[in-house]
Amino acid sequence: MFFVETHTHLDLIKKNGNIENAIATIGSDSVPSFDEIKQIRKIFLEPEVEKNYSISWTSVDKKAVIEILCNKHQFKKDRVEPILEKYSNVGSMMKQKTLF
Repeated sequence: MFFVETHTHLDLIKKNGNIENAIATIGSDSVPSFDEIKQIRKIFLEPEVEKNYSISWTSVDKKAVIEILCNKHQFKKDRVEPILEKYSNVGSMMKQKTLF
């Protein structure tokens, strides 16, 4: 399948009007087929939607946040940790207060 840097996909389509025109401006040897373009369109225009789900608020998994933000996306750990500390007690703040 045809790949370009992720952050440029939307920019290319906005600039060129549609995926076919965007591909023509790139001039790549690995141009997607008509069927692949149809699949790409379907992903965006008819996304799979999960209707059976539940949302539950739990405490923040600090290790997971640091792994995602710092190790995968190059955020600075010394900037992430204070924000995590700020929101570490959100769970207790969201509990319903009693009437008494």
